[in-house]
This record gives sequence, structure tokens and C-alpha cells, in this order.
Amino acid sequence: MHTYTTTSGDTFTTSDNIVAHPINPPLYRVENHATITGGTGVYEDAVGFSYDQGTVDLGTGVLSVDYQGRICTP
Repeated sequence: MHTYTTTSGDTFTTSDNIVAHPINPPLYRVENHATITGGTGVYEDAVGFSYDQGTVDLGTGVLSVDYQGRICTP
């Protein structure tokens, strides 16, 4: 699970399904299919999805991803 916070302080939460593929450990390619499960502020009761892909270096803790998806609010 993740909580994303915008610069205005609103948040949305996700339930994640992350897969990591070794490139050259500790460097991994990551893919995440996430379901948006709610939030606060403008994202209260939000639903939707996100697809993230990129890399994570478990030695340095640096994560770099691109993401796309859709967030729907009531």
C-alpha cells in the first residue's frame, strides 16, 4: 500500500501489486499495477488505477518510476 501526497496536502491511497525483475542486483526493474482505494481532500472517495514502471536501487534506496492511470472522484 502507498499514500501519495500532493503539494496542496491532498492524498490518495493505493493497493499495490509490485513485481521486481533483477537487472544487476541491487538494481531492479519494477512494475506496479495499483488500485486507487480512496484519499483525502479532493481525492476523498477516489477510485481508479495506476500503472508504474521504472527502476529501484536497493543499495542506495533510489526509486525512479514513470506512472500513468486514472483517478475518478465523486
